[in-house]
Amino acid sequence: MDITIKDTEKVSPFFAFFLIHSVQIGVGILGFQRVIVKNAGYDAWMSIILAGIANQVILWLMYELLKRGNGDLISIHRKIFGKWIGGFLSTLFILYVLLAATVFLRSFTQVVQVWVFPQLSTWIFCAVLLLLACYYIVGGFRTVAGLCFLSVIYSLPLLIVLYFPLHYAHFYNFFPLMTHSPMQILQSAKMTTMEFLGVELLLLFYPFLKEPDKSRRWGHYALLYTTIFYIVFAIVAFVYFTEEQLKSTIWATLSLWKIVEFPIVERFEYIGIAIWVAVVVPNLCICLWAANYGMKRIFSFKRRRVLPILALIVLLSCSLLTNHPHIDKLNTIFSEIGFYFLYTYIPFLFLVQLILYKVKGQQR
Repeated sequence: MDITIKDTEKVSPFFAFFLIHSVQIGVGILGFQRVIVKNAGYDAWMSIILAGIANQVILWLMYELLKRGNGDLISIHRKIFGKWIGGFLSTLFILYVLLAATVFLRSFTQVVQVWVFPQLSTWIFCAVLLLLACYYIVGGFRTVAGLCFLSVIYSLPLLIVLYFPLHYAHFYNFFPLMTHSPMQILQSAKMTTMEFLGVELLLLFYPFLKEPDKSRRWGHYALLYTTIFYIVFAIVAFVYFTEEQLKSTIWATLSLWKIVEFPIVERFEYIGIAIWVAVVVPNLCICLWAANYGMKRIFSFKRRRVLPILALIVLLSCSLLTNHPHIDKLNTIFSEIGFYFLYTYIPFLFLVQLILYKVKGQQR
């Protein structure tokens, strides 16, 4: 069943920049350096560039897919595969979005428990953030979009503090260049998948953009900004840590914040984590909103009734993840699913839709 979206629920095309970038910059940036350095060492900055270019191509495919389908992913599934198979595939995507919300929330909760409050109850902290997210979601998509805008603004000051580690930088760490094979660099690029996940939510909020085709450039700008963001954080970590230190440092970005000192602030990482709440909550909001909207589109459920159920599912899932190996395993699974969804399923769906439209055009 197609729905009509009122103009009062839509946002301007440039909000695509904030919606895409805000969901990509989350918990992953706090410790992605350890993951990418395992395969490519200090050449991993090239892996980030390759991943950024690949995501630009995938974003272009998604925009073409949505423009030709004149709707969201759910309507495209229905037109290509029919009501039942299309509904099943759309339901799988909603489960994937719920998995994303669980990964973002539980990973950040772990950071808070390790760095700030070791005795913090997982389910209480997760419940508070979920209640906050539900409060924003009830306000509608425009409220969620505004929150994503603020999260991008709040994350900017944390770029400035990267100046402090540069006092102890060893730029010769980068030399000699190209000491790793192209295959190792590609493997490292694959490991950056989780850092770029979130762009696929465009497949659901596309109809909520006014003149959505005009948002293309803003979407590509968002991916470019995200790529630059990760490159900057990676380079600063590379020139500060040795390669062996990076491989054993779980949250390299937080460790960089530890050396920041101001006259009235001794432990800046506490402030950084507090600020990062304003970045993680929009991640949670956009994922829960997308799952809630998808359930409405597939099963015609009322949004306000199904939202608490979705939040409860995420809360129970977070509560079951009791230690770091479990969380790390879930992150790996999520990254693998996201990789195959972006780089296998999206191109496949694009080709199937293109073939069907050409066949229909010839029949006419």
